[in-house]
Amino acid sequence: NVQGTLSEMAAVMLDVDDHVQWAYSTKSNTLLKKTNDADLYFYTEMNSPWPLSNRDLIVHLLLSQDPSSKIMTIEETEVPDYIPEKKSIVRVPVSKAVWTVTPVNKKTININYQIEVDPGGGVPAWVVNMFAARCPFESFKNLRTQIKLEKYHLGAPSFITNQ
Repeated sequence: NVQGTLSEMAAVMLDVDDHVQWAYSTKSNTLLKKTNDADLYFYTEMNSPWPLSNRDLIVHLLLSQDPSSKIMTIEETEVPDYIPEKKSIVRVPVSKAVWTVTPVNKKTININYQIEVDPGGGVPAWVVNMFAARCPFESFKNLRTQIKLEKYHLGAPSFITNQ
């Protein structure tokens, strides 16, 4: 559970430039295309521990809300061929994440996060295990702080209904 509203969570997720502030290991993000307010593509580069090369991926983010239950779903799907690969950075071949965000009350949301990822290249098991353990923990810890920023309250998208 996180203190915040559905629209504040949507605002955080749609502010891809600031994902570096809360998403674990994110080096940079760049918005590539905005189809509409709830459908966009962005490029992200992630820091990898030495001696591995950094990873990158192109994410198609699609945000939707069920009108009756108010449950918000954020789907992030890798689009590996959207832009050419960069030298010395390994392209993540498979990544699919689903955030299911349910209102608990007026000031609290419940977030269920599921991800499937193939980091690409030869990644030792210890690195995969480290990221599997630290990534969600650190990201959610940072998200709890990020969602409280005034800009997400003031800039919350109007197409999301909180209750």
